[in-house]
Formats: sequence, C-alpha cells, structure tokens
Amino acid sequence: MRPVHLLLMLVVLASVSGCLGGGEGDAESTGSYTVESSMTSIELEAKSADYQDEATVEWSVDSSAFSEAIDAAGGNVVGVLFSLTYGEDETSGGPLCTGGEANAPDTITGGATKGEWTLSGSGENPGSHDVNLTWHNASLLSGVIEGMTKSEIESQLAFGEEALGAYNLAVTVDAEAFDGALCSHNDDGEEVATVVSLLVLDFTVLGEDGEALTTMAVGDGSLPLVLFAGWILPVVFLVGYIATRQRERFHLDLDFTEPETEVVEGESTSDGETLVDSYRARVITLSALYVAQGVPWGFITVTMVTFLAAEGADAGDLAYLLTLGTLPWSFKFLWGPIIDRFQIPELGRRRPWILIAQTGMVALLVTMLMVPDLTNNISLLGALFFVYNVFTALQDVSTDALAVDVLQSHEFERVNSYMFTAKSLGGIIGGAGLGTIIGVVGIRGAFLIQIPILVAIMMVPLFMRERPGEKRFPWDDTVAATKVDEGEESEEQRDFRVILSNIRTAFSVRSAQLGIVVSLVIS
Repeated sequence: MRPVHLLLMLVVLASVSGCLGGGEGDAESTGSYTVESSMTSIELEAKSADYQDEATVEWSVDSSAFSEAIDAAGGNVVGVLFSLTYGEDETSGGPLCTGGEANAPDTITGGATKGEWTLSGSGENPGSHDVNLTWHNASLLSGVIEGMTKSEIESQLAFGEEALGAYNLAVTVDAEAFDGALCSHNDDGEEVATVVSLLVLDFTVLGEDGEALTTMAVGDGSLPLVLFAGWILPVVFLVGYIATRQRERFHLDLDFTEPETEVVEGESTSDGETLVDSYRARVITLSALYVAQGVPWGFITVTMVTFLAAEGADAGDLAYLLTLGTLPWSFKFLWGPIIDRFQIPELGRRRPWILIAQTGMVALLVTMLMVPDLTNNISLLGALFFVYNVFTALQDVSTDALAVDVLQSHEFERVNSYMFTAKSLGGIIGGAGLGTIIGVVGIRGAFLIQIPILVAIMMVPLFMRERPGEKRFPWDDTVAATKVDEGEESEEQRDFRVILSNIRTAFSVRSAQLGIVVSLVIS
C-alpha cells in the first residue's frame, strides 16, 4: 500500500473512531459531573407608580438594550427577578376617626411571564416581596450529577435566544380600608415601587477530575475536542507529507517560467502583453480572479454565519441564508450558453462578463453594508446573499471559460492547481482573516475591507486583454478584434437545448452518477 493511500485511510478511520469512541472525558457520555457557576443580576427597570384598587396593570420590558451587559455576565439568561415594595396609603375618612384605628392590609400581587414560563406572588402592605421566575434546573448547581451527559446538563441550564427578548410584568392591588361603627377609612389603591432584573447564569461543567470539559461549540450544538482532533491532526499530517514529499507530483512549486516542452506551432511564450501571448499573465490573471471568488465566499460562509450565530440568529435563519447563498452555484451551468452566445468580441470573449460579475459583487457588498440591523433583517440579507452569489457564480463560469480559451493543453493541470490554491487563499482571507479582526473593526468594517480588495483585483481584468487587437475600453482606437471563423463561432454560441442535451448525456455515464452520489454523501 502506498504511503499516501495509508494516510488517507488513517484520516477516515480517525474520524470514525472519534464518532464511535466514548471515553470518560467524552462530553456525550454519562458519568459524574459537577457544575461551577456564578449568578449575576442585571437591572432592567426601576419605577414607582400608583395602582388603583382591583385594576391589573400590565407592561413589558425588553433585554435588547442590555445585550452587552448580558454577554459580559455569561450571556445565559435563566430568570426574571420582579421586586415589589409598598407602604400604607389608607387615610382617615371622618371627624370621629382618632387616627389610632388599625389599618386594613392591602394585598399586592405581582406576576412575571416569559413565554411558557410564568410565576406570581402576593404580599400585604406595608412590606415587600419578590417574584423570582426562573426556568433552569437549580438542583444541578450543587452536588454531584450522576447519570447525565454534558449535553443533557447544558440543556437544563442554557436557553440561548429563547430566554431573551420581552418579559411581561403585571401588578394588581386589592385595597382594603378600616370600616368601624363611628369611623371609616379610605383606600382606593396603593403606590408600589418595582424593580425588574434579569438573572444571568455563567456556568462550566466539570468532569470527575474537576477539569472543565473542552468543547468547540457553534450555536446550540458542540463538537468535542477529541472528535475534532481525531480528524484534523491526520489531515495536517497528510498536508505536510504532500507539501514536503509530493511537491512535484501535486505541482506545489509556483513557477512562472514556461513549461520545459518543445515550442510547437501556436504555442505562446511570456513575451507578449495579452493572455494568449503570456504564460505569466495567464497565471496571474486567473489566480487573482480566483482569490476574488474566495474572499467573499470565506467571509459569508464562515465569518458572517459565525457572527450571526453569536448575535442570536437561530439555526433555521442560518440554514436559510446558506441555502440561498449556495443555490446559484447549483445552477451555474446555465450561465454557459449565455456567456457563449452574448459576447463583445472587440472587448474580449469573457472579459466583459467577468467585469459585470465583479461590479455586481462590489455593489452587493456596498448594499449589505447599508443594511441597518443584520440580525433582525434575515429575509433581506438572504435575498442579498442570493443575488451576490449569482454574480459570484457568473464570475466562476466566466473565469473557467477564459481559462479554457487561453491556456495551452499542457498548462491545464499546473495552472488549475494555482487557481484552486488561490481560491483557498481567498477563503482563508475572508474566513480566518476577517474573522480575526472582526472583534476590532466590527461586522461593517469587515464588509468595508472587502470592497477595496475586490476593486483592486478587478483592475486585473479591466486592464488586461485576452488577444492581440482587442480594446481595453469601448472608446479605444485599436485594430479590430480578431474574428473567429464561422465554424468556431457557431460552436461557441450554442443554445440551451444543446447544453441540456450534453448534460443529459454526461449524466448517463455510470462514473458520473457515482461521482454525484459521492459528492452528496460528502456534503
């Protein structure tokens, strides 16, 4: 067995072992756990008001204005503390009252509601009482927990977005007054001071050894470190092996010189200025265009999704965004006959389409930058994601068509590896790069940084020419563009029926069907 095959097998087996293995430290195994926790109270509202007898006054408070304080305390709201304080407002009602009569106590009832959770409590004046509405399992915060997994413990202590938003409060006063034979008092209500606070629980689940169980979490689920390391370490080892021992085989040495082959008729060198004349220009142009595809793709699928999840967007919203973002890529083959049929030969076969696509990408980034509240405008953001990826898919198809047009047959393998590496580099910039600095510049700063990057890359197709005789700009006075012969033109400008017929033929091949199945399984 060859070393590379053995390493690939290790990658697969390591992943399976991570899924099947469950040691004592596995966060998904039952065992003995303890919880280390701290509770923080964040005041949302304090007021004093008069409440009329037998009238129920209802209102609500919202947590959105206190999101920073909530996040600083741990971000996990587990209750509402509704404190009520009240005196005695009963007054003497007649000339025969001496003031020494015993006041009749009033009953003050307070209630707090959050979704399906509700609690009420009463007290008599003068005095105070608290309505302490909580929805977590407080018994898990003390002692040793047996027979539960870490996920089960967290599900009873952490509530995420469900616990945020509006909280409904209510106060009811049942006033009573002294009523004697010679003297009667008056009491038509009560002045009640109320304080509404959120209870935020910050907790860590500890194993039997007292060490925190490490997980890498996104949203409501978590990925155990053992499982993560089970596949990432073999992958790193495999990449290192290929980069050091298989560089030549996988064309990892970036080389701008002409391939060492005999110069045959029609083969170009790097001496010209157009893409068909210069190998160096072909490599730089195609690689730059693939970086332009990778940057926004990495930003949207990694940085943006992670940001929205951290801001409270639920899994359904994220799935909606990713579905709309990837949908144009599923049908990008439809661009093929369009860019083949509609061309401006004097400006280049593919260059106008590439410039249209990149202009659309920049315009959509500017539009997303102006969306006021990304988390609460998921529908609008999803529509922008969709249109943005329509332009990105158009650039991908146009760039691939350009590569087919200008690359020599012996260059495809090497240059394709450069293009793939360039897109991966762009994905790293948009994902890890912008994700790292988002804490400093914010999400809008991350949008803003991408715009000059894409504009700078757009200068490459803007000033390059595909073939001698083509214009850079419509107003240039140059020699008329090289014309393709009628046979080549008719071959290029195929309609949808021909394209769909070819696709149907390709899908009838058994190897193609197997490839589709494998792709669906992997995804």
